[in-house]
Amino acid sequence: HRTPIAEAKLTGQREKRPEHYGDRSNPLTSNLGTPPADLNSAAVAVWMDFVDEMPWLCGGDKWIVGQSGACLRSHRRLTGP
Repeated sequence: HRTPIAEAKLTGQREKRPEHYGDRSNPLTSNLGTPPADLNSAAVAVWMDFVDEMPWLCGGDKWIVGQSGACLRSHRRLTGP
């Protein structure tokens, strides 16, 4: 598993180990994109938070983002905002 450049920049790994990242470029992937149409407004808000806070997420991460959003919504529903 290779750490995406965006994640390495965000976490400071690229600056700590420049020799490891060198002139590596990001792989060609699609971004996470828009949330699925069947999500309610709370789930859409969680999805958009993930997009904003984790720019390295890509199309291949849609399932886990959806599941994480469902877990977070359930937690918020049980414990309050």
